[in-house]
Amino acid sequence: MKKVKQQSFFQNEPKHQKFFGGALLYRRRKSMRPLSSKDSIHFVLRSTCAMGPDSFLAQRNYQAIHQIITRFAKKFGVRIYQRAINSNHLHLLLRI
Repeated sequence: MKKVKQQSFFQNEPKHQKFFGGALLYRRRKSMRPLSSKDSIHFVLRSTCAMGPDSFLAQRNYQAIHQIITRFAKKFGVRIYQRAINSNHLHLLLRI
């Protein structure tokens, strides 16, 4: 018996590459935004492996992430205004 191949509605569509996401796709600007040294920047860093004992909220992981962020911010002259470490992602509000 021959296995039937699943049909795709998007075979003839051009492939789009997104260098940014979310709400930017619905507005005028369709290009990458330059990094500004005057404005603060909101970074969201996410991990697919951070679950259970490997969660960012585990005591040893939380301390390690906090130390790494602080050390590299000092090394590269980045000012961190706020940080929020969640179970599988973290938010950084910073200025370069």
